Amino acid sequence: MTIFLNVKHLNDPRIHLTIDAPLTFSVKSGEALYVVGPNGSGKSTLLNLIAGIYPLQKGSIESKPSFYCGHETGLKESLSIQENIDFRCNVFGKRTKEEQEKALAIFHLDKIKKRLVGTLSAGQKRQVALVSGVLSKKPLWVLDEPFSNLDIKAKDIFKELLKDHLQKGGAAIIAAHDFLKEEKGCYLELR
Repeated sequence: MTIFLNVKHLNDPRIHLTIDAPLTFSVKSGEALYVVGPNGSGKSTLLNLIAGIYPLQKGSIESKPSFYCGHETGLKESLSIQENIDFRCNVFGKRTKEEQEKALAIFHLDKIKKRLVGTLSAGQKRQVALVSGVLSKKPLWVLDEPFSNLDIKAKDIFKELLKDHLQKGGAAIIAAHDFLKEEKGCYLELR
């Protein structure tokens, strides 16, 4: 099995572990690691370290190419959904119009793709950001609170997307404070 993420001896005062030791773990092909804990426990910090947004203080992180989606979606509010997707596809690698249409249709965004992102609800913005992950074709998804602002139907759609990504050999690390331990995967609990 391919290791997509390998964290060794990570020690950061912003991450509140349940044990007093450096953090070491790996995420392999087909696996999802859920980072759970209350607000302020360091979930976002850990994901920002993995994504390379924050510099490491102690330890090492080795990662395959990843798609990162944080609290902020990173979408350009003055552009349409389609223009945002086009821009992201230029960054992540060209995708055919058919691939883009198929990805937008997952969340039924294909019908409103000409709308400006600034006019969308918070849930719709999150959906556009998650579609970007599908189109990125990156093997590792690093997702901070991916369910935030999603309604029940959109959450179910995302769960199916994640399941498909893992079944195809991808991996994910997902931070959330509201996960019930019913999701299949491993759990890293912060305090």
